[in-house]
Parts: sequence; C-alpha cells; structure tokens
Amino acid sequence: LHDALPISDRRVRRAAQRGVEQVAAGAGDTACCLLGMGICAEEEVFLSCGSTDNLVRLASRPQFDNGLVKSSFLDDRHWLNVGTTNASGAAIQWFVETHLGGSYERFLALCSQSEPGAGGVVFLPYLWGERTPLYDPHARAVFFGISGASGLANLARSVAEGVCLADRHILQTF
Repeated sequence: LHDALPISDRRVRRAAQRGVEQVAAGAGDTACCLLGMGICAEEEVFLSCGSTDNLVRLASRPQFDNGLVKSSFLDDRHWLNVGTTNASGAAIQWFVETHLGGSYERFLALCSQSEPGAGGVVFLPYLWGERTPLYDPHARAVFFGISGASGLANLARSVAEGVCLADRHILQTF
C-alpha cells in the first residue's frame, strides 16, 4: 500500500519501529470519493450531490481565508478544501413534497416550462441555515422576485436554480 498511496516514509518507519509490518491508510467518505474518481491533480474539483452538496478541491495548501472546511489529504503536501451546502437535494425534496404531492416528474416538467432565470423568481435554499461559506444557522430560505405573472413553474425552476447558485457560490469561493 505504501507504493500505491503516498504515505510518508516517516510514518512507515515509525510504524516499523513499533513492530507494525503493514501500514494502511483510512479515510472519510469525501476523501475516498476523491480517490475513487481518480482526482489527483491540484485545482480539480468534484461535486457530490445528495440531501446536501459537497464541492471539494484538491490543493497544495489550505486556504484558511475563504470560509471553506480544510482537511489534510494522504500526505503532508495535499489538502482538501471543502464547501458544503445545507440543503440542495433536500430543498428540492421539500418543494416536491410540499407543493407537488411528491411528484418529481411534475417538478421536472414544471422546470422545463419556465425559462432560465425563472421569470425573475429567485430561491435561496437555506431551509435549515447554511454551511459554507456563510456559516449561518439562522439563514432561512426565501423566494423573492415574485410578481403577478409568476406561476408554479417559475417557483419550481427557481428552486432548482437556487441549488445550482448555492454551489456556484462555493465554486467562486475556491
């Protein structure tokens, strides 16, 4: 494994001095995703989507001034800069269950009926506060830009776009 992953020689020597014959590395799900996708070059970014979204960038140094989570990665020379939303897929699920009777097919159809920009309706997906880069547990979701011409299709599309814009906010922070 030492040949497969860059575990530092110092750690291997220390383990050998203690009688350990093999050294294995373990990692959390985000780090393992990075390895599994073969991301090993600096500045590469991956997006993991679910109830929340994680955007992760491999870097040679931590960025302590940008509101992202930092984690060392594999060795002393690589860092993960991580941005995480608090509600992405969960925001879509909330909208679908609350306003569309649980029909994701209807959600997708409504989204396609509204032009990009959702007729000026904007949704901030802060249903349970927001994580990076805002770190505000009191932030709340909001629809704004609603007019008399706004319809359910605009609201649906604004939820989808709001999730994308929250991810973009993290990307701009990198």
